[in-house]
Amino acid sequence: MSAALETEPTPQVLDAAACIIRRLLKLGPVDTVKVQRLLYYANAWSLVSAGNPLFEDEIRAWPQGPVVATLHPLMPGPLLFEELFVNNACALSPDERGCITWTVNTYGGLSGYRLSNLARRESPWLDAWSSAAPNDGRGAVITHRAMLGFYGIPQDQASKNPHI
Repeated sequence: MSAALETEPTPQVLDAAACIIRRLLKLGPVDTVKVQRLLYYANAWSLVSAGNPLFEDEIRAWPQGPVVATLHPLMPGPLLFEELFVNNACALSPDERGCITWTVNTYGGLSGYRLSNLARRESPWLDAWSSAAPNDGRGAVITHRAMLGFYGIPQDQASKNPHI
């Protein structure tokens, strides 16, 4: 995967990652896989609870699970990377921070490996993965509509939401 294929991460996804990492540091070591999966779940639950995503960066179905591809170059391998994010000012709203807190409280006790297995059994990842072109190293986008349809509201109601 070439970083040149992706755009720069948005400030919103950097803020969301920083907030997740801050909360995870209270539980123990932080790894990139866990942060990526928690970003996916936080974005999905924000769509369900608030009707808006936490961030607009695409989440893609990669072989190991959902990935915010714009962050991938900043999160190399299993290294501890808190230094990259811990000083980021969390400019998210109280509701957005609340969604992240709920997500970390709900899923944060699971390892990155278990979160990957969980996400890969759910239809948003399965559908995007099955629709990806063969040998497409970027993976297909997991749409907001797919996340809403699985985690929250029926597909026909999702089409009425202007943020999807």
